[in-house]
Amino acid sequence: MRSRMCRVWSIVGFLTLLSITAPNGFADPIAFNHTFLTYTGNTFDIFNFFDPSLPVKYDTSMYVSATFDVGMFLGPDFSGRVLPWAYSVSDGINTIASDTPGSIILELTMSATGEVVLWGFGTPNVPGTAHAVIGSSKQTNLSLDNAVMYDSAQNFRQTTGRRNAPGTWSVTYSTTPEPDSLELIVVGLVMLGLCIRYRGLRRHSSY
Repeated sequence: MRSRMCRVWSIVGFLTLLSITAPNGFADPIAFNHTFLTYTGNTFDIFNFFDPSLPVKYDTSMYVSATFDVGMFLGPDFSGRVLPWAYSVSDGINTIASDTPGSIILELTMSATGEVVLWGFGTPNVPGTAHAVIGSSKQTNLSLDNAVMYDSAQNFRQTTGRRNAPGTWSVTYSTTPEPDSLELIVVGLVMLGLCIRYRGLRRHSSY
């Protein structure tokens, strides 16, 4: 009975490992499960200053830049909204990162070759604190990069932007093992290990 169980363990363990490691196996151990996107805007050319006490003002050397880590594969022809796992957005003075209260929504339309062609994103508004809101959008006939600095009462301190001069995107992917695949590898190895151990004990007891 135990010998038959050992054979079952061996078969199940072997098939489990085969499904992970075979070139065209039942499960693909490698998956594109992160998409990294980087946006670089053009320099600002619109300025409004409301607070004379500003220590630093927006100028023509500054622009919107952003990086996003999306925990999913965004392939060619993707169109929709995603919630990034991590992000960092800057206007040249302020940098808004993932630890900022609130969330950022990234809306993208990608071409058949995987390039970002339309987009929209904006950092969270955080009432009650002095903060900046930074964003960028491009629709069919209009694009806008902008940044707004507020005081704690939500009054404008300064604003800046750039119209109809859309920036550029770069898209890269990471390849990491899927957790499900790792779990299957562990199950397969445990089953084979149990069978090997059982056979070793049985051989030792026969002496």
